[in-house]
Amino acid sequence: MNPHQHAFHPAFAPEHSPPCIDPRQARIDERRAFVATKLVFMDACVDLLGSNAALITRQVRDARLPGDLWALLPSLLAALPEGSGRTVAHAEALAHHLESIAPEHDIDTTFVPI
Repeated sequence: MNPHQHAFHPAFAPEHSPPCIDPRQARIDERRAFVATKLVFMDACVDLLGSNAALITRQVRDARLPGDLWALLPSLLAALPEGSGRTVAHAEALAHHLESIAPEHDIDTTFVPI
């Protein structure tokens, strides 16, 4: 008998198996993360300036998917007041939350004041 034919590798032991992920719980966790991110966006909308403030706020409120929020990020950041400490705080919070809900996006969320 070949000694490697029935070799047991400890990495395949049950205690080393990845945890079973419940698909329903995963969807709930994703939704909670999205809602938390949307709340951060809504908080930033309070400080928006300019003629597009109401439109951006409505678009954030209507967002249903993480991609919707990603698409609104440049407009939202552009409408925040320049040089404000709250603007920097909003930008950092937005970047953190967006990266947590969709880390696979290759979008630079670093805030750079103009």
